[in-house]
Amino acid sequence: MPKETILSLDIGTVNLKTLAITTYGEQLWLSRRNISKIQSPRKLWIKILNEIMEIPASIRSNVKAITITSHGPSFVVKTYDNREIIEPYYKQVGNVSVKSQLNFHEIKLLSVVNNYNVKKIKWILGLKEYVAYKFTNIATYGKLELREKKLRKYVKELDSKIFVKEHDCMNPIGYVRKGLSKKLGLKGEVSVIVAPTDATCSLIGVGCLDVGCSNLNLGYTATLLNVVYGNSKNKHNVIGYLLKRNISLRIDSVIIGHAISFARKVFRTNNNIQVNNDYFSLIIPMIRKGMSYRTTISVINISHNFTYAEALKTILTTALLYLSLNSTDKTLGKIRLSGGLVSEEIAKLVSNIFNTEVQIPKNIESSALGASFIGMCYLNNEDLATTVKRNVEIGKNFTPSREETVKYSKYLDVFRKIYDAFVEAFLN
Repeated sequence: MPKETILSLDIGTVNLKTLAITTYGEQLWLSRRNISKIQSPRKLWIKILNEIMEIPASIRSNVKAITITSHGPSFVVKTYDNREIIEPYYKQVGNVSVKSQLNFHEIKLLSVVNNYNVKKIKWILGLKEYVAYKFTNIATYGKLELREKKLRKYVKELDSKIFVKEHDCMNPIGYVRKGLSKKLGLKGEVSVIVAPTDATCSLIGVGCLDVGCSNLNLGYTATLLNVVYGNSKNKHNVIGYLLKRNISLRIDSVIIGHAISFARKVFRTNNNIQVNNDYFSLIIPMIRKGMSYRTTISVINISHNFTYAEALKTILTTALLYLSLNSTDKTLGKIRLSGGLVSEEIAKLVSNIFNTEVQIPKNIESSALGASFIGMCYLNNEDLATTVKRNVEIGKNFTPSREETVKYSKYLDVFRKIYDAFVEAFLN
């Protein structure tokens, strides 16, 4: 009997992950392709189509839903001269006050609008909404992410170019176009669902649905997602709204991708590196808090031969200490890891720094998996909590070492004392 399948696309900062999974959790396909140098939306779309065609025809023919998530919030702008541009980064908007209570998606949208002459903009779509549009020819915006009434006074001239058909991250916006469906080897009507952004999908993918459970995703960024108490009736509290629970989500991120790329280039090229200086400044991670980016620096003593593995551990240790410093949530109970940098050694490090239980799920591609759970809910006609409970399995557990916890606690005290000084120095 054919297995109904969900095709999940996770468009990250560095990689495109393509996951094919049955409605009952059997993984049939997983690929990961580097897209870090792709800046054109059209080239990204071609890459996505090529990746889908790599999937065996026997799997493609059983796909019944495509779910899409992406790093966010990122937007695609189309101008009247038919240029399409991906705008992935946030830039400060001088005339918008934080007191306006806009969320990060809304601030980012205004940042994008601020970069263009309004009269030149044909439309603006979120990155995942853009990919869904290419599948369906239906333009949408996420009602859980952008509030039309709140934004209207800022984007009045662009109302009809942004606020088209709304979607709720759980139900299909339409079906794959017939011609495209035939080209891709899909059979019958294939629903297209625009899932939440990758952070929310990551949390869902590791099964953190209750207060006290957190997800640490280790990829281009080290992102800590804490489940906290919140108002589930607020539809812009995405996780609470989707699960119909009084929970919310707090996110802290440290950008480590540039530091890791630098370390890989230096230490893997030279295997070991010998320096005469007592200290060598290796990394400058970006610490994100709220609407602003705060820059700090970590200085690493490499007066001895230093390997890439040691450099990577130092980068992650620095990032984790800062995340621990910023995480004031007292409900933090256990952390579930995900992302390409996960290992047993890193799990022990996280456990010791945060002084808490750490778990590694069997499937660490959490964003793609979380997006696929959205498709399962739709095809199986079940609630999200049931889907997650049925499909998430924990592979290994780690508990903190008292000796190591005390050591990192001392490091954290030092970080706490110098943090503000570092921030002030590098912001100025």
